[in-house]
Parts: sequence; C-alpha cells; structure tokens
Amino acid sequence: MAFYEYRRYQVVHGRMEELKDRFAEATIPMWKKAGIEPVAFFEPRIGDPNVLHYLLKWDDLGRREEIWEAFRVNPEWAAARKKSEENGPLLEGMTNEIWVPTDFSPMG
Repeated sequence: MAFYEYRRYQVVHGRMEELKDRFAEATIPMWKKAGIEPVAFFEPRIGDPNVLHYLLKWDDLGRREEIWEAFRVNPEWAAARKKSEENGPLLEGMTNEIWVPTDFSPMG
C-alpha cells in the first residue's frame, strides 16, 4: 500500500518565487538522493496565492521517518535553506497529513 504525504505551505507574502526556486534548484535534487519521491506540486489559480501544496509518495511510514530525519540534519540541506532565507523565512506555516487512497480511488 502506498501512503501519500500532503503538505501545505503558507508562504510569506511575495516570497513564492523564491520558495519555488529553492524546490527546483536544491530541495528536489536532494530529495532524489535521499529517497524522497515527490508526486505533484500545486499552486492555486483561485484562492490564496501564497500557498503551495504538494504530495510525496511513501511505501513505508517507518522508513519515511528515517529518511526525513536524515534529510533534516543533512548539512547540504541546512546550507541551501540558510542561503534561501538570507532575507528572512519563506514560510509562515505548514500543514502536514498522511493519506491513503480509498478502495474506490483510481489510485487504489
């Protein structure tokens, strides 16, 4: 069974492009090395323009914890995050949920 991690980032007003650049240039390449599998990223066309939504796919929640913990303390990630936040934080807040498809879901 696959698990999907939903993350919703409330982005500091005016900083969305910087956050998207960090994902494209630093975060996603580091995730691939770490074993984190992004599924999709979304930004609103109607609604709050300062929100970024994304999904990650996991096969094992225990392994997810191990991978996230290793990523959080990775010096390369710390340096990239610090550089991207030289003018202040990019995020005001975050929501995180773990989802599983229903029996009738096409992803099932």
